[in-house]
Amino acid sequence: MVSDVDIKMFMEDYHKPLGQNDMHLHRYSSFDYCYNYFQSFYQGRNIKAIASTENIERSVLQLAFYLASWGMYRGSSALLEHSSRILIPVVNFISHTNDEDWEIDVCNFSERSAELMNLYVRISDEITFPFGNVEKKQKPTSTLITKIMLGVFGNTPAFDTNFMKGIGRSSSYNITQPVMQEIWSEIQCFYNEKKHLLDEYRTSTLSFNKNSSKFTYPYAKIIDVIFFKKGEQIINDDKKTT
Repeated sequence: MVSDVDIKMFMEDYHKPLGQNDMHLHRYSSFDYCYNYFQSFYQGRNIKAIASTENIERSVLQLAFYLASWGMYRGSSALLEHSSRILIPVVNFISHTNDEDWEIDVCNFSERSAELMNLYVRISDEITFPFGNVEKKQKPTSTLITKIMLGVFGNTPAFDTNFMKGIGRSSSYNITQPVMQEIWSEIQCFYNEKKHLLDEYRTSTLSFNKNSSKFTYPYAKIIDVIFFKKGEQIINDDKKTT
């Protein structure tokens, strides 16, 4: 799907988006800060504190800013019509998840695919977007749900336009469960083939205070970067030929 040379090029491009400027200032780093924040509760065996009275606002804002940085508050996005409080049910849900939800990554997709899908469905059930009439609600897109799963748990790439283009799929905001299972299976195969190279990029995430982070990029994020950049390349090449 992607050569070793392409993987190195895409990863280098991702980690140097501003040339000589500070990577911490780029929107990409919002993933790192969000991921570090939620993982700190899991690693500290204190998941319930994510939605505690003293943490709920910060938890919501961490998630919201990451989602905004990665395009979920633009255009016709339903999130754009709401304040960050619309994410409170999601944060409450996250605070009641099990250790198993946090332990899923590409390396164990084959044996954990049912749990991964179950988590996807449960998050989807927590989000509705009311518009005026309370009877009219919009369900979250596959893109939004997988963005949340990536930013909090780090257990699946985000199925956005670039990623879908990068893996050779037509872009879809509402992917069916069978198709999603197929994509996860393809990702597992890619991991099995390229693990030797992916391991090189299991580096520390960026920390907000610029000290060394104790968290490393999950495989799901590394693969997300590769195909996000691949899709970006395809889209840009298509524009040049039209």
